[in-house]
Amino acid sequence: MAYPDRKFLGMTDLTVGFDFLVYRVDLEDGESVVFRGQRNEISPYERAIDHGAQLAGEQRFYERVPHLPVPRVLCIEPDESVLGFPYGFFTYMPGSRLSELFPQVSHRHA
Repeated sequence: MAYPDRKFLGMTDLTVGFDFLVYRVDLEDGESVVFRGQRNEISPYERAIDHGAQLAGEQRFYERVPHLPVPRVLCIEPDESVLGFPYGFFTYMPGSRLSELFPQVSHRHA
């Protein structure tokens, strides 16, 4: 959990679909955190990945839950990951100060 010093009350499914599972985690202090879970798809190790389709899936996710405080993609850059996905996603939480979350992100991306 991202907040080990805060007590956890419960977790609620918000969106269940083919592409994503989205949950709201309620904390004891009354705040909630929304996060996207594992994609509902075949493992990348079992077939070739269509990276264009994955980017389209990211867009569908943000279009489906615009009212939730989910991370927004700030920029996409070539960056090979351990799972073989050739892009890095730099994200932020709406309402958060970018300088606090990603001090390494330059102004050209903001």
